[in-house]
Amino acid sequence: MLGDEQLVADLEKRVENLNVGTWWQAREGAATPLGLQSQGAPSNDVSHLHNPYAGNKHARQLTETVDAFLSRLPPATTEKTPGHAWIWIYNPYRKRKSQMEAQNRHLRGGEDEVPEAEGADLPMLMQAGQERLDIASSFCNEYRNSGQPQVMISRETRKAGMDAAKDILDLAQALGVTCGKVNG
Repeated sequence: MLGDEQLVADLEKRVENLNVGTWWQAREGAATPLGLQSQGAPSNDVSHLHNPYAGNKHARQLTETVDAFLSRLPPATTEKTPGHAWIWIYNPYRKRKSQMEAQNRHLRGGEDEVPEAEGADLPMLMQAGQERLDIASSFCNEYRNSGQPQVMISRETRKAGMDAAKDILDLAQALGVTCGKVNG
């Protein structure tokens, strides 16, 4: 399993504490595929959904199941080709800012991104994320000069980096910035 012991423990605790009934109750009115099916809507009716990647052969199509998409373009083994360095999947139920309002389009590397969700606070994430990285970097620099054994320095600086990454991911979730690319 990937992740440090604390991350694994945190995720296992979240799973243990999940009340599936409450989760489904909170989403009772949502137009999910299961919800639509229970209301008698045809399962292939995707007319009310949005996919900015429709027709892109490197993206999941609305009529394609996630399993079919992952079988067609497995993330771990799909080769990068000229003009197609990424595979794409989009949540057609999330409300997004218009392209004119989207702040992520003005960031280097974000030009091809789907606009961030309504209510997302990208500038706050960028500022706070940079501050958190600066704190981790300062700690690592000072610890390297502490005279501690190399094995301790390696362990503590690695932990500081992983803690900073977790904090930034948690902050991104809290600020609604959940769209973007992941390098594996």
